[in-house]
Amino acid sequence: MGIKHKHVVVIDDDDYILDMLNKVLVAAGMYAEFATTTDLGFQIINRTVPHCIILDLEVDNNKGLDLITKIQACDFLQNIPIVVLTAVDDEKIISKIAHMGVKEYAKKPLSSQDLMRKVRKVCKDFCFPDKEFAPEECPDAKMALKGQLARVNEVSCILQSSVKIKKGTIMSLECQFLEKLKINCDFKSIRESFTANPRVYETELTFLGLDETMSKEVRKYCHTKVR
Repeated sequence: MGIKHKHVVVIDDDDYILDMLNKVLVAAGMYAEFATTTDLGFQIINRTVPHCIILDLEVDNNKGLDLITKIQACDFLQNIPIVVLTAVDDEKIISKIAHMGVKEYAKKPLSSQDLMRKVRKVCKDFCFPDKEFAPEECPDAKMALKGQLARVNEVSCILQSSVKIKKGTIMSLECQFLEKLKINCDFKSIRESFTANPRVYETELTFLGLDETMSKEVRKYCHTKVR
């Protein structure tokens, strides 16, 4: 995956670097937010859950390492890749941040090309994990599809669409015709859709919770049309 439209949080207190990073990150199509203190940076990270963090180790009186520890203590933040910026040429510090899980760092003075190469690398290697729901945890969802009604009676209707629908599928329909008849209920497919003609499926849907008032409107309409 590329970095376009990905979210990055930059934490640094050097105006020149912030201005430079703003230009190169926006030019790359990323959405960037900036902080000049670790407290503000953590607030933004916690709120946005970005794809990447660019952190100056010396920011806010050398609180960069403390912020890394704080980020990694949060379950939903700990795997977000961090690119560290540092003016310190200390192998112990480099080894320490490596043991903390930081995979990339850039030494100051910065090369924007080198930094963006590192940002692209960590973003390419990282993706948020899928969440698979247990059967009893699956959240309800509604699907929108275009179709048309081919038939209606007081207990069911026939929906024509380009989608094959399984037996027992519960759905809602937005239809001006049904609204005119004051029908406000969900529908359930009685059986699996069958092919009416190429690329068109017909699905018989039964009304769920159709009260007598709504049923009467359907009967009235059908009787009028038959006559």
